[in-house]
Amino acid sequence: MWGLYIIRLFLVFYDKGEMKMDEFVVIKVMNEAMLKLKKSKNENCTQNEKIKEYLEDKDFFYKVSKDSSIKVLMSVGVAEDKLEETYQKLVKRTAYNRDEYVKKFYNEVCKNLGENYKIILEPGRALKEDWIEYDTVKWEIEKPVDDIVNQLLEDKTLSLEEKIIKVYQFICITYIYDANVLYFFKRDDSDPLNIKYIAVDWYGRVVGPEWAEKRKNHNRRICYEFSRFYAKAINKLIDGKADLEAFMLGDKENTHYVVGLTGKDYSVILDQDDFNSIKDLTRLKMGLTIKGIHILRDEHGKFSKAVNDYNKNRLDELPEIKEAEQKLKQTDVIGYFNVVINAINKFNIDSQGFFECLRHIIEDSGFKIEKIWKEDTSNIERRYERCLYFEYKGQTYLLDSIDKTLTVTDIANLDNNVFVTNAGENQYEYFGG
Repeated sequence: MWGLYIIRLFLVFYDKGEMKMDEFVVIKVMNEAMLKLKKSKNENCTQNEKIKEYLEDKDFFYKVSKDSSIKVLMSVGVAEDKLEETYQKLVKRTAYNRDEYVKKFYNEVCKNLGENYKIILEPGRALKEDWIEYDTVKWEIEKPVDDIVNQLLEDKTLSLEEKIIKVYQFICITYIYDANVLYFFKRDDSDPLNIKYIAVDWYGRVVGPEWAEKRKNHNRRICYEFSRFYAKAINKLIDGKADLEAFMLGDKENTHYVVGLTGKDYSVILDQDDFNSIKDLTRLKMGLTIKGIHILRDEHGKFSKAVNDYNKNRLDELPEIKEAEQKLKQTDVIGYFNVVINAINKFNIDSQGFFECLRHIIEDSGFKIEKIWKEDTSNIERRYERCLYFEYKGQTYLLDSIDKTLTVTDIANLDNNVFVTNAGENQYEYFGG
């Protein structure tokens, strides 16, 4: 009797506004009171014991369905005429917390990287800032990724951070970067001191179901697509057990998107296809360390530990390349490049991965390169891959990323039906996916 009286008295004061408490705390107190009442009457209290576990996560009501939330509220003693009002207060409270974490993340990005960034969210949120954009494309996890996520959800031995990195690794090994998108980028030379590239929306950023269906025919993706399904996969892994959220972070010119992950304990940027270095999409296929995860904040070192554990016993570069650099770079630079080519070709790396590895090595050796595009005539869909050429001792060397070779050539005699020098001036109708 006294237990029930206490619950009713508590609700009277709370409803009258004479008791100012967080709605979530109120529900926890009510559940504790209900537990004591049932135990005093020797009634089955298994359900309320489970609810007590659920309420260890203060975002519980935000993460489960409305029907499940209502059942919990009824079980702790919320009156029927107060169910909807209480539920809405709880969800609004959690949305506020999540919005605050997003704002904090954006400030961390600005502090570390500058202000040329925006955050892209799934539709349905009420958060409005001039640096917030809502995606027009539905976020869906691609089936191969969803399968590994479902397996990881059943794994009780790995931490959440380890699972997030497992999915990161799976994406890097399973997919390749679709460099064909870069063929359509327009170069803006209007300011010689600030050359820009303008992306096209229709290649992966603003697309419909037809595009997504065609993409199922191959494993080529671009940053917009990687970020969407990886963010969605992370949010599925979170599964209501952590104070975290994943979304997309992009530059304001829409040339590159990555995944942002933030919450109480850490803020992290996850980028499988970093524009400015050899992508993890390529590195992880060769068994090398992760380089594309950038930690902005890590209160307890949890994410740092997961990355360090993954990188343990992995190399930063292939030993054959490191050895050749020491022995050949200064005396036989072309021989050095060919050693690199042979080392990379052992892993059957895709054309764009091959290109970026060799480009990095060649430019690092002091050569000025010129890019040239080559049509991949072996592909069913019309598409192009990046190649490059450079001058050395009176000869022109062509790095062919489709054939994966380095040969002496005469650029003037290349087949103009296959090679394209100024891609931005030679657009074509693209109907692929």
